[in-house]
Amino acid sequence: MVRQKIKIIKLDNTTARQVTFSKRMRGLLKKAEELSILCNAHVGLIIFSSTGKLFGYSSTNMMNIIARYNSQSADQVGRAELELLLTENDSIAGLREELAQKSLELSQMKGNDLQELDMEELVRLEKQLEVGLSRVMDTKRTRIMDDIASLQEKGLRLRAENQKLKQKIVVLSQGKGPVKDAAPLLAIDEADHSNMVMHEEGQSFESITTSDSSSSSGPLPVEDDCSDTTLNLRLRF
Repeated sequence: MVRQKIKIIKLDNTTARQVTFSKRMRGLLKKAEELSILCNAHVGLIIFSSTGKLFGYSSTNMMNIIARYNSQSADQVGRAELELLLTENDSIAGLREELAQKSLELSQMKGNDLQELDMEELVRLEKQLEVGLSRVMDTKRTRIMDDIASLQEKGLRLRAENQKLKQKIVVLSQGKGPVKDAAPLLAIDEADHSNMVMHEEGQSFESITTSDSSSSSGPLPVEDDCSDTTLNLRLRF
């Protein structure tokens, strides 16, 4: 029968976990001892259980093994840092060379430091400048067209808003608002007209009464031109 493979997961059962720890720890210590004897290796094994209990094995003095491990680790860390520093220095040197080359190319595009270029390099530089100039002109043309389109759209929007305002003004001028405002003025004009008519009728009535009283008081002298003029004026009113 094929033995079923056990999944390596944490055991939730405390008893099963302790039993498994004891079995596997003994097997691990046995393997460490066998490795030390068969290969003449210096083996140091330290184990802490889940309860904090210490278990260990060492083929020689454990402190010597730990000291040797620390020294080796420090040397490895030092070598790793040195290798990293050298790699960074190489990268920095490469970046400096690339920066110097790009600076020279930029200066040549500006028309400087062209004496060291041969004919092929000058032709290549000319093509690069033509391509760059073409891209700049295309971008500029696109920006101008976008600005024109935006301004046209804005003008249409303002024109539509202006048309709406004109329509509102026409509606207000023909609507109820101006009529309401004009009604009081019309009433005032009619009242003023009535008062003027009554005033004129009163004046006429007074003129007639005066003329009657004058005529009843006695005949007017014919020779008095001023009296005739006064009578004519009163009759006109």
